Amino acid sequence: MKSAIKHSNVEMAGRLMAACLALGLLSLSGCSKKATEPPPPSADELAANGWSSFENGYFNDALGYFNQALGQNSSHADALNGKGWCLGILGDRPGSLAAFKSGLNSAPANNSLRAGLAFAYAALDSSLQAAQADSTVLAADSLWALGHRYRMSYDGIMDWRDLRVLLAEELFALGRFSESLVQVKKLNPAFSLGTDFTQVTNQTALLIEIERLSLLYK
Repeated sequence: MKSAIKHSNVEMAGRLMAACLALGLLSLSGCSKKATEPPPPSADELAANGWSSFENGYFNDALGYFNQALGQNSSHADALNGKGWCLGILGDRPGSLAAFKSGLNSAPANNSLRAGLAFAYAALDSSLQAAQADSTVLAADSLWALGHRYRMSYDGIMDWRDLRVLLAEELFALGRFSESLVQVKKLNPAFSLGTDFTQVTNQTALLIEIERLSLLYK
């Protein structure tokens, strides 16, 4: 009888030992998995994912990535730039303007941020501010380009030609017709027009050419 009880106790102890070992292995396995899990993406990686989505036309997805990047680094200029362009495309003009302004606080020489600022001001009918931002970009880089595929443009490109057209539009809206004509001629040197803009016919001809260039480049 004692022998049977002893044998039973030994079996029970063996089972407990096996259970403990199993739990220990599971715990070690869990630790191992945690140790091998990749680190979360950095702000730079999230911004790069955002631009990839942007270039493919997935602007809401892109905005999500840019916001995640900004969650890690609220002054990340590239993410603020992407956020500004996305918000402008999605119709949030004040939000777009705010993003570009925030980006310029941390990267004041970033011409893509300033170009975005010009378009944001134009969308808000702030012609003077749009013209000033636009002129600043073109003065710093006469061949500026966004550097990312821009699906909202017929040719998928956002560059200095779009800025020239925008500047011509805003100068025209401000009644600065001669300056507007200068921008038009940079895009179409063959365009000929009288410079007496007291004549409505000259204003009309200039506007028609601006609209043609807008369809061609914007």
